Amino acid sequence: MKNKGSRNVSRETTDLSEKALFEQRIGLLPADAQMKLKNKDWQIVPFVYYGCKFISGQNHVDLFKSGDITENGLTNLVQGRMPAEDYFLATKVRVRSVTGLASQTNDLIKTAAWSAPIANITNGEWYCGQESTTYIDKSAASVFEHANRTDLETGLYVLPTPKMFYPQREVKVEFDFAGTPDSGANTFSAIRVDIIGVKTTKA
Repeated sequence: MKNKGSRNVSRETTDLSEKALFEQRIGLLPADAQMKLKNKDWQIVPFVYYGCKFISGQNHVDLFKSGDITENGLTNLVQGRMPAEDYFLATKVRVRSVTGLASQTNDLIKTAAWSAPIANITNGEWYCGQESTTYIDKSAASVFEHANRTDLETGLYVLPTPKMFYPQREVKVEFDFAGTPDSGANTFSAIRVDIIGVKTTKA
């Protein structure tokens, strides 16, 4: 017999709110987490996890790495892992880039004017997962390219099926570029990835 969570997921519609999509998947959480939500010790709130990296002269980038520390404007994931007690349902991924930076210093990333992802990114491939679980397996990054469209936010991709991320597990978002973004004086490039959704937090 299928559990209730599985049946709910199969009949979701695109009209559901992010909170409703999470509530459909409560059966994927361990019993203690389900109880905290039921007892209203936890609530479900909108949230965005993000990471920024320089990409000049590279053909691959890992947006979240074990050596990362949280720093405003760079990333809000410590060591590339989900925080303890955070159950996060990703519903969208947004990718943007910046070019023409004078140097590869973090201060320039923090003040960057992010815009539509460059062709090196959108003509390549991307991967998304957590630990050994694959959510998006080396798929075309062209899903982030929306030239001449006004109905989609720049670089935004709505996940056809929302993905649950679990506490204290490594988040993996990787890009393989088509060619290598330019590097040299005043041509340094960087990428920013936002994972958008809802998560649990103390009420």
